[in-house]
Amino acid sequence: MTFTIAIPVFNGEKYLRQTLLSAVRQTRPADEILVVDDASTDGSKDIINDISKQAAVRYIRNDTPTGFVDAWNRAIKYSTTEYVSVLHQDDLLDEYYLMRAEEAFRQYPDAQHLYCGYHAIDAEGKRKQSSELPHTAAPVLITGKEYAKRYLHGVVQNKHLHRCPGVTTARSLLVGTCSYRKEAGLIADDDFFIRVGTYTDVIGIGQPLASFRIHDNSATSRLESIARQLARDYIYEVQFHLHNKEYLDDEGRMMLQQLATRFIWTLLYEGITAGNTEWMNEARNYGRLLDETVSGWRDRHLSAAKRLLWRFDSSDGMLHQCAASYGKLIHAVMQLKKKFVH
Repeated sequence: MTFTIAIPVFNGEKYLRQTLLSAVRQTRPADEILVVDDASTDGSKDIINDISKQAAVRYIRNDTPTGFVDAWNRAIKYSTTEYVSVLHQDDLLDEYYLMRAEEAFRQYPDAQHLYCGYHAIDAEGKRKQSSELPHTAAPVLITGKEYAKRYLHGVVQNKHLHRCPGVTTARSLLVGTCSYRKEAGLIADDDFFIRVGTYTDVIGIGQPLASFRIHDNSATSRLESIARQLARDYIYEVQFHLHNKEYLDDEGRMMLQQLATRFIWTLLYEGITAGNTEWMNEARNYGRLLDETVSGWRDRHLSAAKRLLWRFDSSDGMLHQCAASYGKLIHAVMQLKKKFVH
């Protein structure tokens, strides 16, 4: 049984040394540590060369940047082992990760996909939160369909079942049947996790054996400012799974609608409160596109208070002018809720 830790890199010098060391210091050594550089222009290559003095690191560089999804797939393509774990340039693996993964795959040899619990850490590496309990070390086998449902439910509730680090998949599945898809945009990882359960049962380890970093340059830390991209990407998911029903049941497809609705509304809200006409127009266009795909999404997935913002925005005269004030009122209420929750 052989394992690659594949690390796609693009201008990742800030955290790359820590990431590489977490791969090098596995108690069960990786059979291959593979770094695929998507034409970095910073000091990433120097860091990789320095770490290579301590351990064997295979380095492949692309001449021009192609984007993160292509970089993931290229790393998988170049890997040479039975199993691949894609590790982002700012995330970490616990030193026991590969040991636990190998034990789990030996216990459940027919499973081709594994995940573990995680810690969310900040720029300095301090823990901010952890995955849901129980944090048990014993691996558990679940059906692929149940895995997809649990994963999606975690995204909706913002209590993720797992994050990208700490996931290992059979290379044969990644290369042939279920690769990462560029069409899914920023949520290509979510798209993959939803689909992979169609092809295999899944091993889950509740113990947090990976750390997912949230910092100023990470997409996760900028969700509000990228609502326009997430709205587009989740509409793509809604449309894809409407026509390809082998991956999700009705409940799963409804959760995708809920996520698309969330980011369309967020884009409209941001556009109104910021006075950004382009964002408002995009939100309206995405709303019409979702109307063409599934009817009744506003009534189904938005509260009465949030539906009112749409009514203000679509009205003429004074009611339309009320939209900005109403949006700011919603923002104030949301901030109060955060204050009392935390």
